[in-house]
Amino acid sequence: MEDLKKLIRSYSGLKIEGSILTQFEEKLRLWLQRYGNDKQKLLDHLKMNPDLLNNFVSEITINESFFFRHKEQFRLLDEIYPKLVHKRKIKILSIGCSNGCEPYSIAIHTKEYFPEIFNNINIAGIDINKEILKEARKGFYMPWYLRHTEDTIINKYFTQENKYFRINAEIKEPVSLKCVNFLHLEETDTFDIIFCRNFLIYFDEKEINKIFEKIKKLSSDDTYIIFGNADTLLVPRNFFKRINLGNGIVHLTNSSPDNAVQKKFQMNIDFISDLNIRINYDIKQQPVRVRKDESELFKNGILHLKNEDYMKAAESFSDIITNINPVNYRAKSFLAYCFLHMEQTENTKQLIKEILNSDSFVYEAYIVSGIANIFDGNHKQALSDFRKAIYIKPDSEIAWYYTGFVQEMEKHTEDAVKSYKKAKKLLKNKNPDDIYPLTSGITKQMLSDFITEKLKILS
Repeated sequence: MEDLKKLIRSYSGLKIEGSILTQFEEKLRLWLQRYGNDKQKLLDHLKMNPDLLNNFVSEITINESFFFRHKEQFRLLDEIYPKLVHKRKIKILSIGCSNGCEPYSIAIHTKEYFPEIFNNINIAGIDINKEILKEARKGFYMPWYLRHTEDTIINKYFTQENKYFRINAEIKEPVSLKCVNFLHLEETDTFDIIFCRNFLIYFDEKEINKIFEKIKKLSSDDTYIIFGNADTLLVPRNFFKRINLGNGIVHLTNSSPDNAVQKKFQMNIDFISDLNIRINYDIKQQPVRVRKDESELFKNGILHLKNEDYMKAAESFSDIITNINPVNYRAKSFLAYCFLHMEQTENTKQLIKEILNSDSFVYEAYIVSGIANIFDGNHKQALSDFRKAIYIKPDSEIAWYYTGFVQEMEKHTEDAVKSYKKAKKLLKNKNPDDIYPLTSGITKQMLSDFITEKLKILS
């Protein structure tokens, strides 16, 4: 029922695809029974009654959550809280809080590790599902929702009642729960910390940009934004700047003005560049080269890249090309990668063109070229680039991932699924110690989770 899908999308922004499509079809069948299987009658009632429409949307949204999901992201608070101790109140927003596991996990972590500021935090949890929020307010949970919670935490902050665990009133105290569509949330205040995890994957690019705009309006210049592992891949730099803390990646609102170049970068340059993987290989293996100076400069450039100092890295690679070895095409590829990060679009294109015209089969050059072509909207050429990268390095999970990414953008769903599955299969065969952690903060698990979500949506 396409008209109903469009109505839901205009109201909530949800894509009726993948696992949500299954829920949609099941709930639609049940709701139609109430209206004599008259689709038009149901549609008219939903259009005329916003509360009824909200109830329908609530029933089709997926609400799988548990306490301390992706525990490492709660450890980010250990780095953030010391920067906020000067504030009288620390305001935290949990977007898509579902059954309350996330906001309550934030409260527990704060009480456990920062008891001195526990009374200074306000945690606002919001969700579009009215019924699931009723469960969250009760605070009763089956053991399944505590499967990743340590026994010491359970014993300290929960009380067992028959088969359920009731969260203590002390933990519920700083948490307020509200039923609201995030895009309709009033912008009367800003937050110090925003959790927006595993939320973006249910929306298309247009709606995601609206979500970013909304987050920006709810943020001050020093608001810390924590996206989900898979969501991180979708965050564009013209909205937010990345901060690499000890326990992972957070984002801050990027207050610098937009310009024509930045607007081209709607997709994040940091999303899983295989060059980061090759960087790690180079540092570990330190391949022997003809000249010691060349090898040392290359290693220095790689180390600067790992520290995300693209200007100094560019200087090292330029030094190799200008003063030592003008035909070191790998150095030129990494230099092009630096230019791409520094948003020197024309320099990137010129250098990549020079490498590819040399008939040198340089794997990294095709990866950089493919990314640049994605940013330019030249998907056909990007696909060609990634396929050539696969030809050179068939076991590159990243090249296969990028191939699937472009195929998905071009609506070649079956091909995209095959490419994503190939990437996921290759990931299983990789030794994490060889290729992770990456400078961009992307881990093997993040990429695997992201591909898993993609496959759920596309299948």
